[in-house]
Amino acid sequence: KVANGTTEPLKPVLILSFKRVWPMFVHMVVKGFILLIGFLLFIIPGVLLSIRYMFSELSLLNENLGPIAALGRSSKLTKGYRLNLYLKALGFTGIQFLLLVPILVFATIFGNNPMGPIFLEIYAFVSQLVFVYFYLDLLRIKGATAAQQATEPQLSI
Repeated sequence: KVANGTTEPLKPVLILSFKRVWPMFVHMVVKGFILLIGFLLFIIPGVLLSIRYMFSELSLLNENLGPIAALGRSSKLTKGYRLNLYLKALGFTGIQFLLLVPILVFATIFGNNPMGPIFLEIYAFVSQLVFVYFYLDLLRIKGATAAQQATEPQLSI
């Protein structure tokens, strides 16, 4: 809800998050099995399935869906945009690598400096925020597409 511009008190948020632990666990097991089968079929099917289901966790949490319904929702969301999402993810992976190099150099030079883990946590947090942005952007695009289709006159036979 914070991404939508609203805030909630902490206690209800914690209660809701504990209720979503088991559905998320089941979801991750099912998704992991699907991706394992995909990657065992010569890598490319695994990559295609990864793109197809890349927003399933966010759908499960944001839209309060069940474990299997979240996979279907992610598949429906990414349909028609999978190549675009693949290219965005590929570009972002390159940017992540370029950002990770200075962090690793810093960690190597300064050894056990306590700033190293802090930089890695910030790096991981920003990485997750980018995928949340991709998800919200896709929801916006799909919403605009659905609104456009609703306003276009339908031909009947």
